[in-house]
Amino acid sequence: MTTNRRRFCCLAAGMVATSAFVRATGAGDDETRIFDIALNGGKIANADTTIRVTEGDKVELRWSSNGAVELHLHGYNIEIDVKAGATGTMSFEAYATGRFPIVAHGDGSSHAPFAYLEVHPE
Repeated sequence: MTTNRRRFCCLAAGMVATSAFVRATGAGDDETRIFDIALNGGKIANADTTIRVTEGDKVELRWSSNGAVELHLHGYNIEIDVKAGATGTMSFEAYATGRFPIVAHGDGSSHAPFAYLEVHPE
């Protein structure tokens, strides 16, 4: 194989690999990051207390609880009521970076955060 032909083959292979990477990266843009979070007695029972996503991610926080609770994601100003035994969902696009507390309201709690959403820059 001549030197020019080897260069062409390497260049063509590189272009195909790059094209596949761009398609794979672009294909994930519409995916939603889903987190199923169970509360037991006002505390997270089955997950880490910090939820980490990247700016621009579509996020769905699906909450279940053994008791009725009103949840508030500060910074994004999203509030939902979760009934005992039911699921409540917070759906949003992570547009603001930072660390945002998630608190329970209306249950006699101290309003201290029991979890955090961390949105990291792209």
